[in-house]
Amino acid sequence: MNSEHLVKLKGGVRMWNAWRIDNPFVFPDLCGADLRGADLRKANLSDVNLHRADFRNADLGGADLSYADISGADLRGANLSWADLREVNHHETNFHWADLSGARLTD
Repeated sequence: MNSEHLVKLKGGVRMWNAWRIDNPFVFPDLCGADLRGADLRKANLSDVNLHRADFRNADLGGADLSYADISGADLRGANLSWADLREVNHHETNFHWADLSGARLTD
């Protein structure tokens, strides 16, 4: 995990999304990050390494997780309504009690 990337994300979705726009060739590494209960609504998490990240009870409503690696992540009780989950690596991901209503789950 890159601690600089985690600090940027914890600075808020607006700052994170702006940083992602300004740094299109950086592929953030948040492997194993503790994001329990985080408000990540509409966050741009596409192409992010979220392997084994803890998102229990986090709000990821409308977030873009396309092409992200969420393998082994804990998404129990997370809100993923209207999230973009196209082409995610979700091997061994725990979605128990997660809200996936309206989520884009193709491929």
